[in-house]
Amino acid sequence: MKNSNMKFAVIVTIIAIALFAVIVVMSSNKSTEKETVTEKAEVELTDQPILVDQNAPITVVEFGDFKCPSCKAWGETIYP
Repeated sequence: MKNSNMKFAVIVTIIAIALFAVIVVMSSNKSTEKETVTEKAEVELTDQPILVDQNAPITVVEFGDFKCPSCKAWGETIYP
């Protein structure tokens, strides 16, 4: 009797773990679907330092505030 209860508990635990794994995998697949951005923002870059080709298909604009201690430290140590 004790042995059959232990087998039942192990089987129920394995099924519960398998169901949990399936739910995690299914939910992660939904969140990794490709999102398409159709909006384009215009940013004035006149007299701003540019590191790459101005005709690149993607433009990344970084804004930093050197009064912020973290931004200042990054600017002094990472990008001197």
